[in-house]
Amino acid sequence: MLPIARRLLTVICVLGTLELCTRCFAPPPVELACRDDQVGLRYFPSTTRPFYSHESKRTIDIRANACGLRGPDFAVPKPDNVVRVAVLGDSYIAAHALNDEECLTGQMAEILNQRPNPAARGTRWEVMNCGVVGSSTGQQLALYEEVVRKLEPDVVIVAVSPDDMVDNSEELSNKPIVRYRINSSGELERVPCSSARLAAGAELRRSRFYEWQQSKVNRLIREIRATIRGGEQEIHKSKLAYLTRESERVQRAWTLTSRILDELRKQTERDGAELIVAFVPVAEQVYEDYSEQLRRESEAPEQFDVQHPERRLREICQQAGITYLPGLAEQMRAALPRPAAFHFDGQGHLNAAGHRQLAEKLAGSLLEKPPTHSSRSQAERVTSRPADLRGAR
Repeated sequence: MLPIARRLLTVICVLGTLELCTRCFAPPPVELACRDDQVGLRYFPSTTRPFYSHESKRTIDIRANACGLRGPDFAVPKPDNVVRVAVLGDSYIAAHALNDEECLTGQMAEILNQRPNPAARGTRWEVMNCGVVGSSTGQQLALYEEVVRKLEPDVVIVAVSPDDMVDNSEELSNKPIVRYRINSSGELERVPCSSARLAAGAELRRSRFYEWQQSKVNRLIREIRATIRGGEQEIHKSKLAYLTRESERVQRAWTLTSRILDELRKQTERDGAELIVAFVPVAEQVYEDYSEQLRRESEAPEQFDVQHPERRLREICQQAGITYLPGLAEQMRAALPRPAAFHFDGQGHLNAAGHRQLAEKLAGSLLEKPPTHSSRSQAERVTSRPADLRGAR
């Protein structure tokens, strides 16, 4: 046997043994979502799967409807007496640490239906959880185009977090499958993902050893970097959004985010829906001690400002004519009964009380100015998407 063939056989045997050992001794991963080359990620349709949350320290039943969105199914066509709200976002909205009724969408539906507006008597509100863990604003645009618009929402709320600007950019992140870019003509276009890359990723995800070693290696790298930094926590790329002196890459990422939101505005306007953008009140915006910790750990403390990304987002919405809902973090700071009241461990995702605060603010805004019903048919909604974005697959 040739030396190269012998070495190749040895490598195959070693990898096969490692794969077998991983399957025998490592706990199987809980898969809640499946890859989708049209929208990036969506939940396995029509399933309910138990998920143990390390944040809430309990097992949550994650229910997905036939569209691959978290929560129950929604009738199509939409009943005449229903006002339907879609909430797009990432893990802050998907909220795997909470039950359906504790999530923002569940609490919003409860508030809206308990406090009906006199001008809309007999109206029933439905609030759809369209959050997907790890999704970017670009993926949320794709999800709206391919899935959400067919459910005929009257209101679309985009809950933006600091990570989104980073995840939208090819220069700053390699996480999302679905991406958009600004081409040489200055137009927003969808970046097609190569079938070879998708196939390679699918094959790698079949390997339990690959998934296991990837998580362990990433954790080891973080620990090594923390040791080099003298025990300080490594600053995540999302914290780039907090630097007031923006690099060219960050400026381009914000420009791209602006164009994506503007495209979403155009899409919702064509569908007769109202678009609202809100900045998720993350822990560093609410708790001064955590904000100060991140500022000290930043490579440029004098440039670190936790309010900077929200100011940027507000400017983007003003320029694009998008309704922006301000003051969410301020509301939480004013309502603080105790430290770390609204986020898990004072640093994590929003807990049930945090979702309640957000639900009160958003529901109050909708009750103050109820949306008008859309007269667009489902066929009109599906065919009205611009050809350039429909064809960029």
